[in-house]
Amino acid sequence: MARSSLIPTALTLLAGLSLLGCTKAETEDSVVDSETTVQPGLNLDATQTLERDSGATVVVYDFGDLWVHNYNDNPANGIGNATYVVESESSLVLIDAHFFPESAADFRAYADSLGKPIDRILITHGHPDHVSGLASSFDDVPSYSSAGVISEALADSGSVIENTLGASAEIDGVNYSFEVRTGLEASEQVIITLPDYGVVALGDLFYNKHHAVMNPGFDGWISALGELGSADQSLFLAGHGPAATELSAVTEAMGYLETGRDTYATAADGEEFTATMLAAYPDYAGPFLLQLSVDEILYPAEE
Repeated sequence: MARSSLIPTALTLLAGLSLLGCTKAETEDSVVDSETTVQPGLNLDATQTLERDSGATVVVYDFGDLWVHNYNDNPANGIGNATYVVESESSLVLIDAHFFPESAADFRAYADSLGKPIDRILITHGHPDHVSGLASSFDDVPSYSSAGVISEALADSGSVIENTLGASAEIDGVNYSFEVRTGLEASEQVIITLPDYGVVALGDLFYNKHHAVMNPGFDGWISALGELGSADQSLFLAGHGPAATELSAVTEAMGYLETGRDTYATAADGEEFTATMLAAYPDYAGPFLLQLSVDEILYPAEE
């Protein structure tokens, strides 16, 4: 069963999560130093964590002349969307746009607070939880992705991405490269790399300590993560869950998928699959997405 035909229907269920609310912090946004180690090109001693009044968290990674802001959605929303601001000397480049309007609006407000113009927003893939916020909060920002992602976003959620990416671009003196992969977590996926900084945005190929929306194509997905993850890279940007500064986080995500593959091969039904994955990864966020995998993709109910 084609995943692209299931995800739009399934993600309408996410609207119900809005009933959980976005609990506001009682204090103004605060800044807390993160635990630090040092890797080439990335000064982790300068990393900051900002708690938003919306309940979201932003982690700012400092490369000296470039900053990557990792916006992690309010956990109360239950899906752990991660979006990014790449801040260079004179402008901003955003990555992905959220599902919930309030999340997209807060992400936009955070980007605007940096006081630099937004050059564009890059979309990693066409699933509604990464593109739906375009219309509500970024309709004045040029949007870019691959041709396949543009088509999928329009068909699945009516989201309009205006421009087609080439293989690379230089934006405000920063080099970006774009690689298109097909048939993995999404039908088409753009991998965004900043080669001079060791930054790679893996989109929903990489769920960091977060349950994933899985499909039966486990082996291709695992193989792609193995190819794309490199010890030469210093920052791995996840589609759900926080960014990671260690390759071991990508390796752990591969292990999660291997567990999913092996469990899918042996589980008698969705209930057993769910119980096995929850027992194996009890501390992972996003059990809603695991259940979404079971109900809509891996063990869809017979009509």
